[in-house]
Amino acid sequence: MGVHQLVKLVYLADREGLIRHGRPVTYDAYVSIQWGPVPSSTLNLANRDLPFDMWARLISERKHNDVSLIVDASDVPTDRLSKAERDLIIEVYQRFGHMDFEHLTLLAVLRLDKEAYGARIQRELEEQGGREASVSAVYITLTRLEGKGLVTSWMGPPTEARGGKAKRHFKATPAGLRALSESRDRLIRMWSGVEHAMSAAGKVDDAK
Repeated sequence: MGVHQLVKLVYLADREGLIRHGRPVTYDAYVSIQWGPVPSSTLNLANRDLPFDMWARLISERKHNDVSLIVDASDVPTDRLSKAERDLIIEVYQRFGHMDFEHLTLLAVLRLDKEAYGARIQRELEEQGGREASVSAVYITLTRLEGKGLVTSWMGPPTEARGGKAKRHFKATPAGLRALSESRDRLIRMWSGVEHAMSAAGKVDDAK
């Protein structure tokens, strides 16, 4: 999982905890970065800037902006979390875990086709994806996607509107298209068979 995705998910879990239960999950302090507010200590732990033996035993060192569990998920201790907190974390991940910033950026590149350049991608993310980000954050993500072989880029011709400057354009590669297709298929599989539960929940809400 990307570090920025991880810290944003923790932030979302804390926010939902405050809204629902009047308290966050982590009680962490927050710091503002290009992707918005994130839990400071969690970010430091992911960057290995803060020593904590438990984190090192469970989670890998940061590599290409990603971290991962190095133990089986069933071996992760959760005894300090209440059932309500565990359920909330699972729900936040199910709602937002698949929609990380790289995924949304790749979708924006695909949607925009020939208009996929930095500022336009940023606007698409805000208007269609509901994600605010600076142009520099978008370019950092695009560079990471290109490094993974999911997009390719080239410089277009200079334009008068930009004072003779050229735009860098981006296009999803076949590998990028496969990644999006696989992600969509995973979501379809996960949704399959739960429509009845969603429908039942709607009927309960209507009855209230």
